[in-house]
Amino acid sequence: MSDSVAGLLLELYETDRTTAYSNLLVGFVFGAYVILYGTSLYILLRNDGMVRSVPRLFMLVVSTATFALGLIALVLETSLAFQQFAHQLSPSSGSLWSPRRTNVVVAVCATITYFVFILTDLVCAWRAAVLWNYDRRVVAVLALFILGSTVAAGSDLGLCLPTVLKSSNGPPQSASGMTIGNPRAMIMIGPTLATNFLSTSLIGIQLWCKRRVLFSYLSRSSAAIKAEKVLAMLVESGFAYCCIWILYLISIYRVLPDPWFAVMNASLLYISGLYPTIIIIFVVSRKSPTFTITEQRASVHFSNRPRFATVEMRIPTSTIYSDCEEAHTDSEMTVLHSPSLHPRDKQ
Repeated sequence: MSDSVAGLLLELYETDRTTAYSNLLVGFVFGAYVILYGTSLYILLRNDGMVRSVPRLFMLVVSTATFALGLIALVLETSLAFQQFAHQLSPSSGSLWSPRRTNVVVAVCATITYFVFILTDLVCAWRAAVLWNYDRRVVAVLALFILGSTVAAGSDLGLCLPTVLKSSNGPPQSASGMTIGNPRAMIMIGPTLATNFLSTSLIGIQLWCKRRVLFSYLSRSSAAIKAEKVLAMLVESGFAYCCIWILYLISIYRVLPDPWFAVMNASLLYISGLYPTIIIIFVVSRKSPTFTITEQRASVHFSNRPRFATVEMRIPTSTIYSDCEEAHTDSEMTVLHSPSLHPRDKQ
């Protein structure tokens, strides 16, 4: 019996290596997802953080929702694959699911996939909005892009679900817009890609602006360097995520070899769920002992010697590490200022 199973496994591998590679990548990505989700859960819950912070609660709810949905999809897809394998192993056992049951599983997995995509877009847009101090123009544009992603996902689901559920021979391969050669792929993927690209670009602009402000007035302090690293990692991970979507899009139109689409299609749901978890770890784990929220007030006190002045300046910054505390922090530094360098003293 074991020899026949091993022989069948080898035969399946030889005839469908793409599926084997897809399953291997899914296992690797989801394993990393479990580890990172556990890490983010520990970071969010430590030191009674949930008691003091609404943003922590938001991040916990979103990360838990994406992980739970991904786990449900993985269980359903694995169950479907195993029953198909069992049917190939023993066709007379009657282990193959009915077409109706298979259609329901495929429909649920498709719905979960699109919902996770929207949640990921929401986290990316929220992070950008926080860094821009919830500027109305930025929030309005991001909300418009999120709405576009939601409408695109809902439209594609509305078109494919009736076809899948009514099929009597199992789910048709071309029902969803995210299939090879389907012209609806651009309509579905375009808004999501645009939302993530816009959010990452907005974070990149903040990285450039805040880097100049922080290092001009506060020198290269450890807090400023840590802030720069957090923003840089957010930008790099965001553009890497956009590149994954671009590769997936071009694989749909057969620009890349066929195995690319099958492998990426199997793992894209878990990669999308993994991305907001990485954002949460970046933001929360690299916070400073005192959070930098909304605006940092820097008081520059000059010497009390004759003809020396005391000047106070406000350096606008945005939430860099985490908006997990709703309080402002003050940063003070003492410098020696020569009156000959003051513009008003030269007049």
